[in-house]
Amino acid sequence: MLSDDMARFAIEHTPLEIYWADLDGRFVEANPATLRALGYSREQMCGLSLWDVDPNLLPQRWNSLVETLRHEGYMRLETEHHRCDGSLYPVEVTLSLVEHASRLLICGFAQDISERRRMERELMESEQRLRVLINSTPDIICFKDGAGRWLEANEADLELFALTEVDYRGKTDSELADYTHPIYRQSFLTCETSDEIAWKAGRLSRTEEVIARPDGVVKVYDVIKAPVFEPDGRRKGLIVLGRDITDRKRFEEALRKEREFLQNVIDSIDDPILVIGTDYQVLRMNRAVRELADNQGLVEHYATCFQVTENRCRCYNGDNYTCALRTIQETHQPCKLIRHYRAPDGVTRRYEVSASPLFGEDGELRGIIEVLRDISAHLALVDELRERGLSYAHQAQHDPLTGLPNRLLFADRLSQAIHSAHRNKHRFAVLFIDLDGFKEVNDTFDHSQGDLVLKDVADRLSGLFREDDTIARLGGDEFIVILNHIRRDPDVAVIARKILKLFETPFKVLGHDIFLGASIGISLYPEHGTTVDELVQHADNAMYRAKANGGNGFQFY
Repeated sequence: MLSDDMARFAIEHTPLEIYWADLDGRFVEANPATLRALGYSREQMCGLSLWDVDPNLLPQRWNSLVETLRHEGYMRLETEHHRCDGSLYPVEVTLSLVEHASRLLICGFAQDISERRRMERELMESEQRLRVLINSTPDIICFKDGAGRWLEANEADLELFALTEVDYRGKTDSELADYTHPIYRQSFLTCETSDEIAWKAGRLSRTEEVIARPDGVVKVYDVIKAPVFEPDGRRKGLIVLGRDITDRKRFEEALRKEREFLQNVIDSIDDPILVIGTDYQVLRMNRAVRELADNQGLVEHYATCFQVTENRCRCYNGDNYTCALRTIQETHQPCKLIRHYRAPDGVTRRYEVSASPLFGEDGELRGIIEVLRDISAHLALVDELRERGLSYAHQAQHDPLTGLPNRLLFADRLSQAIHSAHRNKHRFAVLFIDLDGFKEVNDTFDHSQGDLVLKDVADRLSGLFREDDTIARLGGDEFIVILNHIRRDPDVAVIARKILKLFETPFKVLGHDIFLGASIGISLYPEHGTTVDELVQHADNAMYRAKANGGNGFQFY
């Protein structure tokens, strides 16, 4: 049981507004939080009635409210409070009847819900933006629950199935079939079947679904279905995305019919193309290959592939050279090779050879089709991009201001430290560092000067730790350290004191000496946590205790 002194202390120091009123609605007492929020003195408050503060509590309804309290014992409502300066702010109020010194009083607890209201507005605006986004795409989008009931669908989906005027939410596909044109029923039933296939697969699935419309048009959709499960494996929801590929399917069909014709125009292609028989004879070549054969004095109809492309007198297949024809003869599958050919100008160039099998009507292999593409410039570009990629990878994992590892790389290293410590049975510490007084630097000077201070802090910290430790910047003026291979808690305290000592030297800002401090929170593995989130959160909590104790110090979790 709390003592009276403890209860009084809690009431006096809580941020919650607490007040008492008599059964006539007049205030008799209010805690400091109430006086601060409303802007009245204690004497002023005791001269007011509840409806002076809450415009929604009308005097003519007061007796009814009191009766409700007598019957129910308490009531909770969202209303507004009227400050002394005339402004209003939203509150959640709980009223209850209490007995004090043989006297019934109304006790009120009020909490400012301005932030909650703001977040609710932002959530509503976010949902509106999402709705606009999904409605702006011509693709169909639908969200279903674990039982197949529609939750949300975009306008494209509703228009496709003529459901724009239907209250579709909470209905399954087979149920919705009763609310639209009968021609859609088969499509709905097919959709339910493919839904079940996606659920049983337990992963993203992709199908093509044909949808006939009342106007006689038949649409083909590329449909992706992604099932979502609860942690215990129960079905939670299904995301359905569909793209109209009707035109693409028509194009593919037309392309199939045109292949024979396109074969006759290979001379218009700049890349060398050869059709090679199983005896290595070149059966057909395009203009690019023909020019090469002419330069070598070869007769087109009697040339072999190795004579034309490599200027060899016989076929060769060894460790450093693979024959595309022999490979396809063995596998009956297309293959790709990289070849080095010496051009007429004496320069060696690299080619990608794409070889595909050519089958006759009887299914027998008749030869191969080889397409040679000069990729010398491409490979040079790949080499250049690979070098750039290493640079981009470094940038993605490091803070651009200080060059220290960022939050992403820190989390990865902390995860590695946990695995190593678990495997090798050793301990390590996480030190969460938050600068004291840094906000004043940004407020007094511009942010560019604050950035210089942060870089100076990073340099000082980097010089303090070993190579197998990690010092990272999480953002703002927050830094975090992984201190590996510690034996005793005092060892960590020694390092924390060394960090604090770094801040005894002032920082130079535009000729001024600026003194900063640091609040340090420490968590230990495994005593204070065995996961990344636990160790970081507990170090963060300890840091706030250090800051609450006046800052420029450290606390263990």
